[in-house]
Amino acid sequence: MINLWNRKSQTGLVLLTSLALLLLLSLLATASLHLVNLNALLANHHQSAHLTQQFAQNIINELLANISHFTDQKTATDPAELEARLQTLLQATASVDQSALVTGELVSINCLAEQRLNGCSIDTGGQCASRYYWELRVRASHASSLAQSEITQGFSFDYLPGYCPQ
Repeated sequence: MINLWNRKSQTGLVLLTSLALLLLLSLLATASLHLVNLNALLANHHQSAHLTQQFAQNIINELLANISHFTDQKTATDPAELEARLQTLLQATASVDQSALVTGELVSINCLAEQRLNGCSIDTGGQCASRYYWELRVRASHASSLAQSEITQGFSFDYLPGYCPQ
């Protein structure tokens, strides 16, 4: 009987092939772990961006929900006064939770236009403005992911005919 697999003809081809396959498998496993980490980072950043956008919108909603910001003539016509009230609102929000990762800031608030309507006067001598158009810009930032959202929102409000804030 002839032995086809004698010791002299074995060169370790199976060992080299298995080592090459093991190396290829290790590279694929490492690449897939990096891909999983990258996907987790992207998902975390997307969530942080969504939180900042929600926070900025909540700041605007808080400002617009409080009618006391708009009930006197000084606030209605003076952006600095309304800005001071909004800064106070932002500080109150920040003081509630010092460990919050999301912070907000007022970028700008401008009274774009005021429209005088008939029937609105402080006295018989003149009219007061009864419709105001504003633009409010707020930015929120996430501390750990550095995500930022900036929202610009326009709004207007009307005083009822015959009412003139003082």
